[in-house]
Amino acid sequence: MGICTQLRLWRILICLCLTVSIAWTQEKPEIISDEARLLEKWETIQKNDPQNLVFEKIGDGLYHFKTKRFPYDGELRVYSVIIEKENNWDQFPTGNITVELLNLPDHFFDQYSTNYFRWANLNKLYLDIESGDWISEDELTNKSLSKLHNKQPGFPDIPDTSDPLKSTAWSYRLLIVFSIFIIGIVLYTVVRYIIYIKEMNKNFSINKESIIEQQQLQSEQEKRVKESFRLANETNRLLQEILNKLKKTKE
Repeated sequence: MGICTQLRLWRILICLCLTVSIAWTQEKPEIISDEARLLEKWETIQKNDPQNLVFEKIGDGLYHFKTKRFPYDGELRVYSVIIEKENNWDQFPTGNITVELLNLPDHFFDQYSTNYFRWANLNKLYLDIESGDWISEDELTNKSLSKLHNKQPGFPDIPDTSDPLKSTAWSYRLLIVFSIFIIGIVLYTVVRYIIYIKEMNKNFSINKESIIEQQQLQSEQEKRVKESFRLANETNRLLQEILNKLKKTKE
């Protein structure tokens, strides 16, 4: 997994933590949208993507598509536009655009699967509960990070730790928060792995060559799950050492 992908994963994790905490304190307004608006916003995102060289509508659900991400200059067909209400995994209603690049060359996924799936992320949009507009994953992450930076209600200020008693109490709170956060990382990685497999089976016709690529991606996901568990144990160990030092200081 590349550095950019890792950074995006961390940004998504922070976004999820933020949206869950906001959901506990705020009532979500009812949002009504339709497939036409979703498709229109998706077309705008594709046209404005600097990596896309050509994106022109040439028929009903048919587009001329050319991108710098992978060598393709041909037709893109939209098969379905589906809006899903929020579920246990997504804090926002999501819109999924199911597409197919027609007449792909043989062994395409063997060479360009990584870049293809990065581009495919643009085919899933999120409904902003404040503006009622469809936004991309990057827009959703940036907006949530901006809220966190501006200290939205529900995020307490860090207390003064000059008093040893207060410092110890705050350390216990940090231990709980970090433990929950690490558990969230592990659960998120596992859930994304399961969802990834389901979406692969639903949206793509996997031939013999692409099955080999899928097995490699599954292996990488399993390594990330093991690494997450290792990080969780290491974080708990470090936090325990901090608490022990604080207790010694207090004594």
